[in-house]
Amino acid sequence: CGFEVDDPLPQKYVTNAANWVEYCNGDVSTPYGALRAANGHPEPYNVKYWNLGSSQAPALGLTAEEYANRFVQIAIAMKEKDPSIQLIIEDGDQPQWRIDMLRIAGQYVDYFSIHRFYNNNYLNSVSYPNYLENYFNYVKGVIDQVVPGNDIRISFNEWNIDASVVDGRVSGWTLREGVIVAGMYNSLERQAEIVAHSALWPLFRSEDAYQRINWLWKHNLIHYDNHRLFPSVAYLALDLYRTNFAPNRLSIDVVSDEFSTSLVNNVPYLDAVATKSNAGNRLFIKVVNKDA
Repeated sequence: CGFEVDDPLPQKYVTNAANWVEYCNGDVSTPYGALRAANGHPEPYNVKYWNLGSSQAPALGLTAEEYANRFVQIAIAMKEKDPSIQLIIEDGDQPQWRIDMLRIAGQYVDYFSIHRFYNNNYLNSVSYPNYLENYFNYVKGVIDQVVPGNDIRISFNEWNIDASVVDGRVSGWTLREGVIVAGMYNSLERQAEIVAHSALWPLFRSEDAYQRINWLWKHNLIHYDNHRLFPSVAYLALDLYRTNFAPNRLSIDVVSDEFSTSLVNNVPYLDAVATKSNAGNRLFIKVVNKDA
């Protein structure tokens, strides 16, 4: 909503958030629904998911109580405009901060946002999805303990390889990155009951613009300049999983040698998931070989 770190939260920001809901989802009989129609779109956009904040809170100097109280103020105003919207709260990534925040705001929360970017040596990197499976289970346990009965699921709505300089090169363009992203999607399929959303970020990178400022992040899904566009390795892995998606997960037994890292122990070199179509006539098996 663009508010600064001041307390109390100015009412204009609460009103602004509610007006955005009305503009996107309101009937043309409402003031902002009428404005949307005047701008050429009489039908509501019906935006369902709304994330309040992004990778902020403790980094901005907000206490758990300050962020939670602001979330509640805005949530009440937004849901008055459209009770059907689903609200996503940000994880402060600090254990006690997370608990204190959920105690205040938990009853207004539908999803719990987690962001992650990671890159390290090869085995640590390819084991990171396995580490996150354990982390998701831990966070979900905390949520259920603090806000019992609300069934708040995780929204893993900003993640990717941290494409920084590794071993003297800018990463993001090798098979290593594809293995990491594919391993993450296998982990996410196993965690589907806990993790409701997944979003690789960021989407586009203008090579012309970013080369001028020498920005090192190169993990965008689609790169382009004035003449062409080309996908990243992460995009190609995502495309494989989207093309070969089936909604019904099957149990699968994998016999494989294992390795351990500083993050997690006993990681199978072969990572596999199996799914089938609703009709039951198509079977998909996705295998990731994490051996170097």
